[in-house]
Amino acid sequence: MKAWKIDNPYENDSTVVFAETRGKAKVIAQRTDTCEDVDFTKIIIHRFKEADSQYRGYSEMDWYDHDDKRFLLSQGWYCSDDIEYDDCKNCEDKEQCSRWKDIVLEREGVLIL
Repeated sequence: MKAWKIDNPYENDSTVVFAETRGKAKVIAQRTDTCEDVDFTKIIIHRFKEADSQYRGYSEMDWYDHDDKRFLLSQGWYCSDDIEYDDCKNCEDKEQCSRWKDIVLEREGVLIL
């Protein structure tokens, strides 16, 4: 099964879906929270080969699934542009999060490598 990165052209929001073809991925995307109100022709879609191995029988990756979240964090994803230090300091996956590293640097002047 092929993985596809889906972007909402109107919001800073994306998801990953699994489908055999680009067209089928767009159909699935229309049923996601990310693109439920987006016209089929406006959905932005890119092949995401790095996520092919993450397919476990579901049509969409789930940010609230620990394994999916850790994988997405390893690929540069993060919760939100508006995330604050206090919002994510207790996140068990913060060490994999690029945004967390930026937040610590901004707040504490410490660079996490």
